[in-house]
Amino acid sequence: MKRKPVYVETTIHAPIEKVWEYTQNPKLHEQWDLRFSTISLNETRDEQPQTFLYEKHLGFGISVTGTGAYRTRVMDERDKRASSLKFKSSHPLSFIKEGGGYWKYMKTNDHIVFQTQFDYETKEGKGWKWADRFFFRPMIGFMTAFSFGALKTWLEKETHPRLLLERTLAHYGICLLFAIVWLCQAIIPFSHSAFDHSTGFRLFYALLGVLWLIPKLPKKYLFILQSIFLLMMLCIGILSPETTLHEPLVVSAFFILSIAGMINLKDCVDVFSIKRKRGGRHGRSSSPSKGLR
Repeated sequence: MKRKPVYVETTIHAPIEKVWEYTQNPKLHEQWDLRFSTISLNETRDEQPQTFLYEKHLGFGISVTGTGAYRTRVMDERDKRASSLKFKSSHPLSFIKEGGGYWKYMKTNDHIVFQTQFDYETKEGKGWKWADRFFFRPMIGFMTAFSFGALKTWLEKETHPRLLLERTLAHYGICLLFAIVWLCQAIIPFSHSAFDHSTGFRLFYALLGVLWLIPKLPKKYLFILQSIFLLMMLCIGILSPETTLHEPLVVSAFFILSIAGMINLKDCVDVFSIKRKRGGRHGRSSSPSKGLR
């Protein structure tokens, strides 16, 4: 089964020295990279690669550990640097047996192109290989993309990665909630206003629900559309003689959540704007970080 290496690239509007420091300093590195919880360097030896121990906390007191070694290379102090890495793990819960990859830093105009590519072998057995192909490798790719986006935002806007993670998780939670609400509303309306029962509105609710489930769809204008519609529903509900007491309260709660979700966008990591393939142009990640849209 042919493996596809994980490739991630982003642009960062910051000095190359600062990007280098935040990626090569273990105490800073472990704050933005979701793949590691702690990184501990071993004593260095002349002419030998720098070795380290890493640990990833899985929760409930369970952790996966491993070892690695890396070398750094400065081709041009101001414009181009790189580091190569090898890693392995014998931990029983680790699906990775061993692997390797690199980081590259290239100054272009007013920003730094920061890219990585790595590959690894899983433990023996077809089960591990199939699990890696359909679950672990996509998950690692997503975590790496988020981490690069978090680093970009941290350096450009000084928003800590932990806060970015919390707000990004809140964003996807809100998207899932609204998807469920609108799809349920298409089947069983939660308001008894006359227009809620028409086929046209039910199709509109179903469309809204589906749109919230599309990960790559920018959500800014969807929040605006939804907020306007909820405000209209709230006004009609208040004026309608058929309205029960709980309906304006429910619609008001969703309206407030919609506004809060829109405000939260600026402090989220847009994972799907991070470049995941070689070649082509950058998406929204080529401009200074502006959060999700």
